[in-house]
Amino acid sequence: MRCASRSSSVTATTRSSRPTTRFSPGAARRWFVDLLTDEGTFRPVDEMLALIRASGVDPEAVRATYCQGGVRAALVWFVLHELAGYEDVKSYAGSWEEWGNRPDSPIETV
Repeated sequence: MRCASRSSSVTATTRSSRPTTRFSPGAARRWFVDLLTDEGTFRPVDEMLALIRASGVDPEAVRATYCQGGVRAALVWFVLHELAGYEDVKSYAGSWEEWGNRPDSPIETV
């Protein structure tokens, strides 16, 4: 995961997705399934937050979640906003589909 200090975002990815090397600047990556148990239910909130922190992100600093099309980002938003109570985090519904196709969007390559 990678994180910027002022405008942090988390991109929710899948292990089966083809490797992505382009991100919005300062974005951190987190496999969204890491937040779920083998049965597909949410892990305890403290455990999910610990996973996010272990990836180098302070959950309080996250301002937006995104993925390819907004679906996985909604899950991470739900964890941070609804379950953990971080009121400032938003889900970027347009996600990479919008950001990556705009000619004026800054893009970071890894």
